[in-house]
Amino acid sequence: MPQIDRRNGKYRARYRDPLGRRRSKTFLRKTDAERYLREMQLEVDRGSWLDPSGAQMPLAKWAEEFLSLARRLSPTTQQIYRRDLELYILPRFGDYRIGRLPADEIERWLMDEVDAGYAPSSVHRHYRLFRRRDPKGEDSL
Repeated sequence: MPQIDRRNGKYRARYRDPLGRRRSKTFLRKTDAERYLREMQLEVDRGSWLDPSGAQMPLAKWAEEFLSLARRLSPTTQQIYRRDLELYILPRFGDYRIGRLPADEIERWLMDEVDAGYAPSSVHRHYRLFRRRDPKGEDSL
């Protein structure tokens, strides 16, 4: 159950992440702590919660880890993932941190691919890969 504690004139918002680990963040105002807890609970309920430490990882580093975990997939699927990451995703977003990917830039990227004449199925495949968390197919971004 989320809770707010007052300590040293500050408010500490505490909650449990989807894996049951305790998380906390400190605020100067109680209303900010309450808003934060509502947002975190909503993200957990929607399944869109990101581990704050993982959100600081550059997308290029995530791609390396993702491809190393994809070894259990067929060789053809691995080749497609590697090609799509190297040609279409990492040149545009490789330096971005996962938690700081701008939605408008993602939208522009998709529109640029459509304008470049890529087939809608290819654009969709690139976007699906961009949204992946692990080789099992769970969403992350």
